[in-house]
Amino acid sequence: MNIPGLQLSPLIALAVFMVLALILVFALHNQRRRNRLIRKKFNELEGEEQRMFSFLHELGLAIENEPSPTVLSRIIVDGIDKVVNARGGAIYFLGAGNGFLIPSYISDDCPPLIGVPVEVLKRAERDPRALDSHLRLSRVAADEGILGHCLAAGEAIKVDDVKSHPSFHDAFLSYTHNVTALLAPLRHAGRDLGVLVVARRHEDGAFT
Repeated sequence: MNIPGLQLSPLIALAVFMVLALILVFALHNQRRRNRLIRKKFNELEGEEQRMFSFLHELGLAIENEPSPTVLSRIIVDGIDKVVNARGGAIYFLGAGNGFLIPSYISDDCPPLIGVPVEVLKRAERDPRALDSHLRLSRVAADEGILGHCLAAGEAIKVDDVKSHPSFHDAFLSYTHNVTALLAPLRHAGRDLGVLVVARRHEDGAFT
């Protein structure tokens, strides 16, 4: 009766060894994958840090030359775009009376950040310049849209899907683009100045 048991012991030991070997191989594979992800994340953070220092250096040099508000806005927006790898961005400043946000600079590839009236979209079907002109010239009420939401919140916010934001649930406005936006209010000495925003289309991937 002991012989069968003695014959099975090596088989059991072999089976246990194979299971342990598979577990170790799987664990090693997962560890290597985690290491690759960690290295990738580290490289991304290191690259972002380098881009930030380069941007701050360029901004400092630009300020020394006392640029116009429009030029300074372009330097800020384009610089932040590079730091976070955004598709584009814009900067809006409050106008006289603080009732409206007025675009100071919108980068060329920036996705729309405001709702567009239906009649403008119809004109844009015939002439694409109509949409670009509307976006660059339109002022936005300081309490409307994602820009107004950021200003009211008084802190940086992330809008994962701009078209789903409650501010675009309006029959007279349309927003159909798949866009994620990062927004930050601009303040000085306790006073609201405007809003800085950068955006990516969903196809570009998420902000890190």
